[in-house]
This record gives sequence, structure tokens and C-alpha cells, in this order.
Amino acid sequence: MVDKQIVPGAKWFDEIKGALARAKVALLLVTPQFLASDFIHENELTPLLKEAETGGVRIMWVPVMPVPTKRRLLRIIKQSFPR
Repeated sequence: MVDKQIVPGAKWFDEIKGALARAKVALLLVTPQFLASDFIHENELTPLLKEAETGGVRIMWVPVMPVPTKRRLLRIIKQSFPR
């Protein structure tokens, strides 16, 4: 689901949560803005990472703009989401 599929007047946060709950694959298009977004960290990445731990979703990421190296990116993600 992309946010443009959410119809005007819909409860957009519920739509996002529902799409995340149904996801089997998550493709993260990573930009510096993506990494800096508190909303994404708190409401999208956290549930996806928890689900990935149990094998319920597979997460793939694609850097679409210059971002930190893969090692640094993984460190940032791990620090953002302690167990």
C-alpha cells in the first residue's frame, strides 16, 4: 500500500496500521529523511522489526539517496530499536 491509496476522509493511521499488519514483505526506500522520521521509527519500523523477529514479515531496504554505509545504517537501526 502507498499513502496515495488512502482515500480522503479515511482514518489514515488505521489504514497504515492495517497494511503493516497484513504485510508479508516490507520494502523500505531509505533516505536520510526516512532515517530521521520519528513517525516512521515509532509507527512503522518498530512493528515491522518485531514482526520480522518472528518471521512474519521479510524486510528489504533500498537506498534511494545517499545514506550512511550499510554497517552504519544497521547500527542506527539497532540503536533506535533496542530489544
